[in-house]
Amino acid sequence: MLDKRIFSQLEINHPMLAAVFKEHWQTPLDQYTALLYDKDRVSIEPELRDAFCSEWECYGKNKKETEQLLDELESTPVLQTSHHVTPTNGPTFLAYDLISLAGLRENKTYMVAANSGVAFSNPAWSGALSYGQLSLDWLLLKNTNAYRQAEKSARDRSKDGQADNRISLIPAKMRDQLVFGTRISDFQVSLFNQFAAGLKEISIPMVTDQVYSIWASGFCSRVQSAIFQGKHILYFDVNRVISRYIVHILQSRTKHPLLEILFSDRINKKINEKFENPVFFQGNWEGKKSFKVDGLRWQFSRLIGEKSGIRELGRQQLIEELQQETLCPGIFLQFFILRFLNGICCLGSFNQIEYMESYRRGWSDLKTGWQLFTDPDYRETLTTGRLINKGKAVWPLDLALKGDTINLQQYLKMEMSYFWEPIVKQILL
Repeated sequence: MLDKRIFSQLEINHPMLAAVFKEHWQTPLDQYTALLYDKDRVSIEPELRDAFCSEWECYGKNKKETEQLLDELESTPVLQTSHHVTPTNGPTFLAYDLISLAGLRENKTYMVAANSGVAFSNPAWSGALSYGQLSLDWLLLKNTNAYRQAEKSARDRSKDGQADNRISLIPAKMRDQLVFGTRISDFQVSLFNQFAAGLKEISIPMVTDQVYSIWASGFCSRVQSAIFQGKHILYFDVNRVISRYIVHILQSRTKHPLLEILFSDRINKKINEKFENPVFFQGNWEGKKSFKVDGLRWQFSRLIGEKSGIRELGRQQLIEELQQETLCPGIFLQFFILRFLNGICCLGSFNQIEYMESYRRGWSDLKTGWQLFTDPDYRETLTTGRLINKGKAVWPLDLALKGDTINLQQYLKMEMSYFWEPIVKQILL
């Protein structure tokens, strides 16, 4: 069992996490993961259905397939929402996937609603291929500019005491830029052409002006599907779904909770007081050397950014900026729409269950008259962990390129502490 001193610290700093650990530290994976999908059917709003379908079509799904996915989502309203958009996962996101997949019924699709409302330099390294013990020969053609640059970057990271391995897919000036809305450049197409044969085989070709998050999510789906053979896996950019949904509501509805949140001064004031001025949108702010992410709050039809200042934004202007992808919906709106308005359970990390519970309590306390899903569920949504094998972290790209796979059956009787213990010290830092 977890050390009492450590557990006491968790209870103070992460009470929701401590409650789940206390209850399920010794619960076998197959019993724990069954809780994640024990949900009642919901009816998803037509505008959100359309937004999902439109996004899934970008990943090659036809109308019949998107309708089937929607039926699955309404029947078992569960999305994995802890991931950031990235072409390759690390040992932590891999553990989330393993835990989630272990409870999914056969022939159902594991849907990962990945967040693109982050900078490329976020801890998941959205703008890089991350790996463990592979040599560069597995990834890049020798005697190319990409190979030489990757060697130099690895030496520089080593000097700085960084042990992680990755190959950057973006120019340095994009490091702190928002992933959402970014398009693939000629630079990235040239880099793709320097991929080694095995990497090209499991990848998706890069095309100039293609939406980066679609390419990255599609590539990630391929890697994870190769590792978990026989499982249907779909990563997609959830911020694009939410953005499209908001546009639909703004264009077609005269009455809707979202419209009141945005344009009713009374409701907007109550929300900002209750949730302490939450970030509604993310945008890019142009610094001296590069673009940086700017969290934007919403007060009485005004966007307020720490860097970009204050500006009025009417309904039509908001539609246009969402369509142009210069504004990205933040997690406050994202989870209001998915979890509280449409009843979709959002699986997540230890951080997510904490702030989601605070959101739930806030919406429960507000007297809006809306029909919201505000039952507590944090005990049935935690998918945190890290996958360690024989003392070494497991990296998905390593497995995929070597043709190795993960057999879920080998993990089903393992206690949840197997996945959780490797991250406890990290949480307490």
